Amino acid sequence: MPFGLHITRKEYVTLLPQNVDYIATLDTTISGSRNGHTPIFIWYGLSIKGYKGIQQDVIKYLMNARYLRDGLRNARIGKLEFDPEIEKIARRLQKKTKQFKGEASTSFESEVDLALDVDFEEEVMAQNPEWTIKEMTSLDLNQQPLCIEYPTLDVDFELKSGLIHLLPTFRGLAGEDPHKYLKEFHVVCSGMRPQGVT
Repeated sequence: MPFGLHITRKEYVTLLPQNVDYIATLDTTISGSRNGHTPIFIWYGLSIKGYKGIQQDVIKYLMNARYLRDGLRNARIGKLEFDPEIEKIARRLQKKTKQFKGEASTSFESEVDLALDVDFEEEVMAQNPEWTIKEMTSLDLNQQPLCIEYPTLDVDFELKSGLIHLLPTFRGLAGEDPHKYLKEFHVVCSGMRPQGVT
C-alpha cells in the first residue's frame, strides 16, 4: 500500500503542495519531536480510513522507521541516536491495536465486514481464469503484430543530414547523463519544423 510521509518545519509548510490529505490540520505534530514543530502529512486522511485505519498506518510507518534506523545502524552510515519516545509510542499503539482487534473479533460489525470481504474475494477469484505457468508466460500472438508496421504518410518527406548534425551525441560513457541527453534531444526535435515533415 503506497503512503506518503512528509516531515518539515512549521515555517516551511506554506511551500508544500496543497493537494495533500492531512490527518487533521497543518498544526498536527508528532509527540517527541525536538522542537515540537514537526507536522506529519499522510496521503490517506482520517476521513477516508477512520481512526483505526490511521492507527494501523501509523504503526506501519513507525515499524518502517525502526527498520530503516536498524538498517542504517547495521550499515554504519552516520551516527544514529536511540529515541525512546518513538519506541514508547510504537509499543503503546501496538498494544491498543491488539486490544481493538480482540474487541472487533467479537462484535457483529466486524463479522459483517468479514463476510463482505470474503464475498468480494470470492467474486474476484471467480473473475480470474485459472492458467498454468506455461500459459501465463507464453506470448499472445493475436494481440501482437508479427512484424514492424510502418505508418503510411500522406506527405512525402526527406530527412536532410544537416538536421541530424544538430542532434546531441550520446556515447553512454560513465560521466554522461542519459536524461540530460533526452531533454536536449527533445528540445532540438521540437525546435526544428522543416517543411513537408509532419
